[in-house]
Amino acid sequence: MKSITITGSEIAPDLSFAKVYFTSLSEIDHKQLEKEMDEAKDFVRKFVAERMDLRQTPKLKFVYDESIEYGNRIEKIITEMKKED
Repeated sequence: MKSITITGSEIAPDLSFAKVYFTSLSEIDHKQLEKEMDEAKDFVRKFVAERMDLRQTPKLKFVYDESIEYGNRIEKIITEMKKED
């Protein structure tokens, strides 16, 4: 099963465009997830448009957020260094 977590977003001042950052803790290739999210962007945009009262629903761009993976790698390195001491 694939699951993602939305970690943040950046929205243009005129609400015409939104960059949505996401991550996944599953062992799925993030390039594949990014591709699948890109394929689902029109569905998600329609879902948002139906539930929010906006004059214009932003066009979406999904971007994989690597910060959690980076943080996990740093934490692992620190833990290994502590074990060596």
